[in-house]
Amino acid sequence: MPCGVANALVVTSTERAADHPHPPVYLLGAGERVTHRALSQAPDLTTSPLAPAIADAYRMAQVGPSDLDFLSIYDC
Repeated sequence: MPCGVANALVVTSTERAADHPHPPVYLLGAGERVTHRALSQAPDLTTSPLAPAIADAYRMAQVGPSDLDFLSIYDC
C-alpha cells in the first residue's frame, strides 16, 4: 500500500535518556491491527481495526483516554 510518510525514533535506556538535554518521552503502549489491504477485502465495513488496536495500547499502558495529553493515530 503506497504511503507518503516518514518517521524516526531513537530508542534508548531511561538512564541514558537522563543525560540528554531534552526531556525524554516514554512510550507506554502501542497497538496495531491489519485486517485487509483494500476496502474490498474488509471483513466488515461498519467497524475499524483501530478500536481494538487502541484498546491494546490503553491496556498495555494501563491508562485510559482521560489520562492522555497527546494521541497520534495514523491510518492512510
